Amino acid sequence: ATAVVGGTIVSPSGQAAGDVLVRDGAIVAVGAVDRSGAEIVDASGCLVLPGAIDVHTHIFGAVAADTRSALLGGTTAMLAFVDAEPGERPVEAARRTVADELPTAYADVALHTVIWEPQSYRRGDMRDVHALGVGSVKLWLAYIELGIQADDDVAFAVMQEAAELGMVVLAHCENGRVVD
Repeated sequence: ATAVVGGTIVSPSGQAAGDVLVRDGAIVAVGAVDRSGAEIVDASGCLVLPGAIDVHTHIFGAVAADTRSALLGGTTAMLAFVDAEPGERPVEAARRTVADELPTAYADVALHTVIWEPQSYRRGDMRDVHALGVGSVKLWLAYIELGIQADDDVAFAVMQEAAELGMVVLAHCENGRVVD
């Protein structure tokens, strides 16, 4: 268990001094909590927002530190963009991230898959990551010089497959060719 202590808890009903106890990834008590046996996170002088969700994070490479900081700020869940290694399929990047990075997280983390190599996209990529529980995908419509910009055909194909699966599509929306 983790006890976030000494902060000011902010909720829809107002603010109050108190603690938050988290056990097995869930908030189990708010206010006066039993701290015995819990790892203590000192939130003195901070606002604590139990249950806040950050839907746009880049935490990989520093998961423990970033999720611990998020908890101090009241963020208990987040969605993070998966970085892929060169040549790695989206599902391979997601599996590697789940195995190598998520075990050190202090908060709940869900994944956004990212189309990093649009020229390598193939139908079924979204199906494979969706089967792992990933519910969203990001497309780059800029950064042609980095090789991550999806052209219209790839963007449309990803959107079609994602729509069939009920996935959310996020887009970095500059017009890369015009910007370049």
